[in-house]
Amino acid sequence: MFVVQDRKKTELILVLVGLVVITLIIELFLSKIETEGVWEWLLLSVAFFFATPFFVITIMWKRSPKEYFLALDVTKKTLLLTLLGVVIYVAVLWFLVVQLDWKGHLTVSRWVMGSTGFLLFVDLLVVPFVVFSKEFFFRGFVFKSALPVLGITGAIVFQAVLFSGYELYISGFSGWLSAWPQIVLMLFLNVVLGFIAWVNRSVVISALISWLHILAVDLFFAYQLTIAR
Repeated sequence: MFVVQDRKKTELILVLVGLVVITLIIELFLSKIETEGVWEWLLLSVAFFFATPFFVITIMWKRSPKEYFLALDVTKKTLLLTLLGVVIYVAVLWFLVVQLDWKGHLTVSRWVMGSTGFLLFVDLLVVPFVVFSKEFFFRGFVFKSALPVLGITGAIVFQAVLFSGYELYISGFSGWLSAWPQIVLMLFLNVVLGFIAWVNRSVVISALISWLHILAVDLFFAYQLTIAR
C-alpha cells in the first residue's frame, strides 16, 4: 500500500518537474520568434503537451493512454453532467462578464487584432490541435497523476491552478492584484473543464468545449473591433 502510494507521489513530482522544464523551453522558443509564430506555437504544443506525455505513458510507464482520458466513451449520464457543467459555466460567465462588466478580463487570442480571415484560419485549423494537446497534458496526464494523491476534488483544483498558471506565465502576465478578475475567470473555466473531463473520463469532450469557448470569445472581440472601426 505504502509502496504504491510512494510511487504515485514520485510520478506526480516527475510530472510537475516536467511541466516546469516544458514551460521554460516553450518560453525560450516563443521569445525568439519574430513572426506571428503560429506554426511554432502549434509544433511546440503538440510536441511537448501531446507527444511527450504519450511517450512517457506508453513507453516509460507502459500503460494505456486510455487510463489518462485519451478516449471517447461517454454515456447519457456523463453527457447530462457535462451539459450541467456547461450551463453553470455559461450562467456564471454571463453574470461576471455582462452584469459585472468583466469583458476586458477575458483571455483573447493575440491574432484577434489582425484580419478576420487570419483569425478564423488560426482558430479553425490550428487552435483545435493546440487545445487538444494541452487538454491531454493537463486534464489527462496531470489530472490522472494527481488523482491517487489528491483525490477527485484536489486533482480538479490542482490541474486548474497549473493550467491557469501556465497560460498566465507564458502570456507574460503581470499585475496579479490589478487583474484578479482574469485569474478568477481562467480558474473557473479550468475547474469546470476539469470536472467535465473527469465525469467523461475523456479529454475529447473538454477539448471540444474549450475550443468552442476560445472561438466564441475571439469572434465576439473581433466583431466588437469591426464595429469600432
